[in-house]
Amino acid sequence: MAATNTFEMLAREWIEIRLQGWEPSTAKRTVSALELHVFPLFGKRLFTEILPIEWMNLFRSITVYETP
Repeated sequence: MAATNTFEMLAREWIEIRLQGWEPSTAKRTVSALELHVFPLFGKRLFTEILPIEWMNLFRSITVYETP
């Protein structure tokens, strides 16, 4: 697979497609969340190599992080 199949590259393509239908605040929140939580872990990896358990661990860590 080419380097364009990294999770971050595909996610940024998805963002560009969706931007027209989003309010600016939605776009900012979405991109910020991806940059803060997801891209550091999965951004440079091929999307096909990210396992479901890794997603679950990420979601659990975000839930713990955002719980007061």
